[in-house]
Amino acid sequence: MTQSDYTLSLYDIQLEQAVLGVMLRGDILLNGQLQAGDFHDLRHQAIFIACKKLEKATIEADIVTVSHQLEQDGKLSEIGGPAYLASLTQIPETILHWDGYIQQLVELSKRREAMFWSNELASSIAKNGPAKDQVELLARIHRTLTRGGAVDPWQAFGPADALLKRDPVEYVAAGLFALPSLNIVYGAPGSLKSFLMADLTVRAAAGNLWLPRADWVPENLARGIETRQVNTMWIDFDNGRRRTHDRIGALLRMEEHGATLPLTYYSMPNPWLNAGDDASIAELAMRIRARDAKLVVIDNLGVVAGDADEISAEMAPVMSQFRQVAEETGAAIVLIHHQRKSNGTVGRAGDTLRGHSSIEAALDLALLLEREEHSDAITIKATKVRGADVLPFSAVFTYTHDERGELDQAKFFGIATEDLRSNLAIEREIVKALAGGSMNKTELKDAVREALTDEKGRKPGIVRVSDIIDRLVALKRILEAPGDKTNEKVYRKLP
Repeated sequence: MTQSDYTLSLYDIQLEQAVLGVMLRGDILLNGQLQAGDFHDLRHQAIFIACKKLEKATIEADIVTVSHQLEQDGKLSEIGGPAYLASLTQIPETILHWDGYIQQLVELSKRREAMFWSNELASSIAKNGPAKDQVELLARIHRTLTRGGAVDPWQAFGPADALLKRDPVEYVAAGLFALPSLNIVYGAPGSLKSFLMADLTVRAAAGNLWLPRADWVPENLARGIETRQVNTMWIDFDNGRRRTHDRIGALLRMEEHGATLPLTYYSMPNPWLNAGDDASIAELAMRIRARDAKLVVIDNLGVVAGDADEISAEMAPVMSQFRQVAEETGAAIVLIHHQRKSNGTVGRAGDTLRGHSSIEAALDLALLLEREEHSDAITIKATKVRGADVLPFSAVFTYTHDERGELDQAKFFGIATEDLRSNLAIEREIVKALAGGSMNKTELKDAVREALTDEKGRKPGIVRVSDIIDRLVALKRILEAPGDKTNEKVYRKLP
């Protein structure tokens, strides 16, 4: 009996007989590996149940003891009597393969059960249309295929997995929106956050530069952001169909082959996405997989969170649902969200993300958009990053109207921005401050912090600046020497 014999159908009588024959010869201990339902033949189920009863009573299973147990159960004649039991022990199978036979028997049983529940699911859809109770049917199929410990649905990893050399992380845009990842882009109303992300959705579908340099801006050092060409998806729950059609169309008209790009978009779909509902989130994942989308932008988080209170820990499971979708589909999920209204205090920029702290905690990347009133220029700053720093960048929105005054073409271009927050900015100002001569540490820290004070009075922390000074010394990028005072250190540029 070869393995190929077992894979041609959902049950195999010879396989069942072989396993029972090994059991009756006393060659194996099952230790809970099999269940009665794993046998398709009802005779074999009865024999197996008799063997398990004997095992529980610590009685060895053989032709005599099993015959006696079957007789007590009223099943001996149904299975064909002692003669059938004797025939099972004559099947020429060896102990060397019993573990493989049991595994194959369990796999066939799981396939039969999964087929049953799949048919139930198909029947339910045909009869009732999509319904929430189908999630339970899908869950039953999953439990069937992973039951009994034959396959652990939790994939275990060890040191060898952690030490394995992996390919570099892939991004939709250079250094932004890893595959897979969960991200948020947020800002005040009117900050162009939706339009900016729609622009990326189009540019990534084309594989073209995002935010190419605005040539008309004098001394513009922006270089644009390279994108990886991927299938993209835009899901609008905020702007409405007419505005969404107009915006996507205006952005596509700036691409040479805009009409053929691998971009799918939805606007105000029904049924509405409810990220707190298992069935709804499963349907979202299904759509993403069907389109093989790798950039999925959802506008906006606040209206798809279901019954979850945005300012409570109820948002944690909502965010975990989106995380699971990202992991299962391999996509970069980008949620558009709102900025908390300012109370006049100056704090960490990430604190302006509206809602409970569990929202920010779940993210790989959070980008804050800031726009000066009546300006077409915006600045994008990372307020949460898992991985390498993301430096601030800026863009300017350009657009044209047709003869009716309707939006015709639209595109964002890159412009240079002033970096006042990153570690690189601190390093830059340390070197710049020392260009005027040597300084002690207090003088150097004060000079750097003053140079990096933003319009809201925020400046980098003293400890952070001090740490970067020490780091530059260790890297031999600036020099440290004793000063005139006791324990004083003086710093200067390299000659």
